[in-house]
Formats: sequence, C-alpha cells, structure tokens
Amino acid sequence: SAAWPRITFLGQRGSFIRALGFLVTASPCALLLSAPVAYLSALSVCSRRGILVKGGARTLETLGKIGTIVFDKTGTLTTGELKVHSVRSFDIQSNVEVDEPHESFLLAIAAALEVKSTHPISQAILDAARRAPCGPVEVMHFRSIPGSGVEAKVTPALDHARSVVFGRLQWIRDFDFVGPSAVRWANLQEQEALDRGFSVSFLALEGHSLTVFRFQDVIRAEAKETMDKLRQARVNLKVLTGDLKETTQQIDLRLGPFDSIMAEVLPEDKLQLIE
Repeated sequence: SAAWPRITFLGQRGSFIRALGFLVTASPCALLLSAPVAYLSALSVCSRRGILVKGGARTLETLGKIGTIVFDKTGTLTTGELKVHSVRSFDIQSNVEVDEPHESFLLAIAAALEVKSTHPISQAILDAARRAPCGPVEVMHFRSIPGSGVEAKVTPALDHARSVVFGRLQWIRDFDFVGPSAVRWANLQEQEALDRGFSVSFLALEGHSLTVFRFQDVIRAEAKETMDKLRQARVNLKVLTGDLKETTQQIDLRLGPFDSIMAEVLPEDKLQLIE
C-alpha cells in the first residue's frame, strides 16, 4: 500500500514563521520598504505637532531607548509668558513699606535696564511698562552679572544719577545702600510670594526704594498629560532650572512627582550637569 506523508500542524507561531520566511524569499522589497515608510510617517506626525526632529531616523531610534528626560521649567513646562502680577515697594529712607508705590516710575527704570534682554521676566517688565508709560530713563555704566542680575547708574526724569540693581535678592541684599531693614522686609516678601507660586525679582534704587516685582507663569495645558504618559513608559523625569527651589516645588506639586529637581542652577552650569 502507498505511504502518505505525515502532515503535522505547526501551531500559530510556527505557521507565522513559515509564512514570513516565504514572504521574505518571494518578495523582499515590501519588507525593505516598510522601515523607511514607518520613519517617514513618524516624522510627518512630529512635523504636524510642531516637533522638529534633527537627525532623522537615527534620532527616532535613539528616542526609543531614552531612559531619562531633563526638562527646563520656564517656557518648557510652563508657557513662559510671564505677567507682572503686582508691585510692592519699601522706602529705604523712612524704612516703611509704601502704601501706593509709583508703579510706572519703577517699571520705567526696570524696563530701561532690561530693554535688550530676551528673558521672559524682561519681556514681562517691558510689556507692563508699555501699559504704564513714564518719563525717559537714561542708563549709564551698565553691567550684567549672569545668574544674578544687572547694575547701572540711572538718571530718571528731573533727578540726579543713582545706582540701581535689578535681579535676585540673594545678590541685591549685599549692596550697602539697601540697608538691613529693607532686606528683612524683602525676605518676608520673597517667601510669601514663593509660597503662593510667584516668581520674583527685586529692584533697588539708591536713596529711594527696594521694590519686589511678582510674576505669574502658567503651566502648559498639555504638560500634566505628557508627564503621566512618560511615567507610564517608565521614563525618569527630572527638572533643571535657574528658578528658586520654592517656585520649582509648585511645579512638582502640580506635575510631579519628579525623580529629581535641580533648582537655582546658573546657565553655564546646566550643560555640565547634563553631560
């Protein structure tokens, strides 16, 4: 009698491997084209969402292997469109808080110092100064200290030249003309503002006043959802910012928890920390 060949069922996995082998042998072009098409599709989706991918396919492959992402705060997790929320001032000569500070005058001085800067705080000052115009301010002997602030001599309208500094309180309080009473007042103002989630900058005008500007930033609408999805993908999330610790803690409360937060980092130190 004739012997029939024995036919065995390969199972789902075995059948798939056999079928795939047949396709590769019979028509390899389709598989060779599938990878470039996938890359082009991914790049197209990124482009529609406003994402520029430098390096093409190699960058996309690297993204799939990323285990840690480090975010800046202002302009990345937040919109970066700061607004001047309020202005408070302390009279250096009489050592009392001013009930109604001359906002347009103080904004004009700060704007004159920040007119060439592109920092979000500078833009907020300039926007507020345009809405409350004041007399011209002449700036002399200007000097910028990265990570701290700026100092200069200014001549407001109908006044003599005065020393002025604008920036972080930690730096400003060391100037002799500020005075201990003004520094104590400023410390309380800074803590209160930071506890409420504001960013702050201080303006000290020799023989006149110490002023605190409160700035309000808005967290991006899509930030929370993005952070949650990255955590689900088991990506470590870190924040690296020049802002004060207290301000950054508000971001951690609303978007966190982050794996690490590095605050008060100077611009020149950020690259070193990343590397």
